[in-house]
Amino acid sequence: MFRAMFLTAFFGFFRIGELVVTGAKHCPPLDFSQYAKYPHKVVITIRHFKHNLSKAPFDIVLSAQPNSELCPVRALAEYVRLRGKFPGQFFVLPGKWRVTRSYFCTQLKACLAFTGLDLHRYKSHSFRIGAASFGAASGLSDAQLRELGRWKSDAFKKYIRSAESLLVSIPTLVTA
Repeated sequence: MFRAMFLTAFFGFFRIGELVVTGAKHCPPLDFSQYAKYPHKVVITIRHFKHNLSKAPFDIVLSAQPNSELCPVRALAEYVRLRGKFPGQFFVLPGKWRVTRSYFCTQLKACLAFTGLDLHRYKSHSFRIGAASFGAASGLSDAQLRELGRWKSDAFKKYIRSAESLLVSIPTLVTA
């Protein structure tokens, strides 16, 4: 499940509060009815997100990455196969326990610790930062980044990290 959550958060530029239970009444977690699977993509339709005062639906399209281990479409398909197609919160633990922001953050820290990454450098918002940085490095325009991340201003620019700053933060995982 967390593989699907991490890849969805990254490729969808999601705020974690848009995916899981936060306690905030204005932003319910992602529901199974908001998920649609197509042959080479997944569409997640959200209405509750920061700056969407009209609650107009917004489609987030996650495209298949056929030559990558990091394919959100495959990860979500596998998760749904294991989860089942019952209604309710999309990301749930066995027994239909709801995933909270706190639980998500605890599991993210455990994954980061397992890989040897510095726990102080990464938080749940790192997926959004990574998506903006990756998009900028891939040549997306400011308008495209603003649309994909659902930003209403140029605030996304503070999220963008250069490749050099990203490389400095990654420890050497291969020994000579």
